[in-house]
Amino acid sequence: MPRRAVDPRSEAQRAFWQAMFGANSNQRHLSKNRPGFASYFMRLREGATIELMTLPELEAGQTGQEMTGWAHIAIAPGDEHQVDEMAVRAAESGILIAPSRRRAGLAIVSMRQLSAILMAI
Repeated sequence: MPRRAVDPRSEAQRAFWQAMFGANSNQRHLSKNRPGFASYFMRLREGATIELMTLPELEAGQTGQEMTGWAHIAIAPGDEHQVDEMAVRAAESGILIAPSRRRAGLAIVSMRQLSAILMAI
């Protein structure tokens, strides 16, 4: 089986989750049944696992069919202090959209993940 090229977007996603959330990652999984499909499982310290999947031939915006990307994701990384620390790291990385603020007892920070994906922490 020929070796497939690594999608730089999936590598950037993987690096983001490792840097911002301390996630551990498996080796890239390549599907034997669906050529081009690759994924990483990102394990967060608290036990949650996120699968980052890529399929390069998908086109963005195909209504009613598989699509790429997501519009928004919200994660609770811990207490307000942890959120504030994450906001500092996001600012240092140049991805901070809005500084930490408080709403209904929650600390919220908005940052760009990749390709203007909004993430509220």
